[in-house]
Amino acid sequence: MDARDILKDMACKFEKKIDNNFNMNVKFEFKDENENVFLLISDKKVHFKNSISEEIEGVFKTTGKVLKKIYKGEITAFTAAGKANVSDSAPLDWEFKDGYVPKNMDNFYYFIMHFFNTSKPERIVLGENHARKVHGGNAIPLYYYPGMRSAWYMLKNGEQMNEEGETDPFHQAVIIISGKGVAKIGDKKIEIKEKESYYIPPGSEQIILNKNEEPLVLIWLAWGEKA
Repeated sequence: MDARDILKDMACKFEKKIDNNFNMNVKFEFKDENENVFLLISDKKVHFKNSISEEIEGVFKTTGKVLKKIYKGEITAFTAAGKANVSDSAPLDWEFKDGYVPKNMDNFYYFIMHFFNTSKPERIVLGENHARKVHGGNAIPLYYYPGMRSAWYMLKNGEQMNEEGETDPFHQAVIIISGKGVAKIGDKKIEIKEKESYYIPPGSEQIILNKNEEPLVLIWLAWGEKA
């Protein structure tokens, strides 16, 4: 299957998930197949075009190889699109006509979570082989919605999540699933271990470091304004 065939199968399954109020126009640029595909989504239909005059809300830049990995469930679209900074590049790169944040962020979150995931019920496979290095750890974004984010992280020996002085303007929490490590939350340095959870207030410095041979696995949550 080439990229267009994969998109068509994804579109067919996506049409069964959306309602009449979902509208979005996106462009796909496949660098390895030298092809551009435009999708116009309205009235529960995904229309394929080679060119359009309508305004494009978002552009996805990737390759057919990456799309096939997403299609086979080896990596999620959110994982392929993950960035620590907007200026970073990603296997599934993206940009919006209004810059960093599109006007209707919930449409973007819904599209990238549900268009690319063709399993029923939708499944996300966890583990290092399905992750990408983001914010210093091996990350798999889980579920995003305006005001809410979540991700799976694994830190191997010597890996550190976040940099010195790094803060965020929203509420956060980490749930330690397995392993142990050292965390700095605000001005406190603490030992952390499995079966523990920690709250990180907005504006607090947060660093997690694994100095042990056993991987440190955690779930990261963020919520509130600007999340």
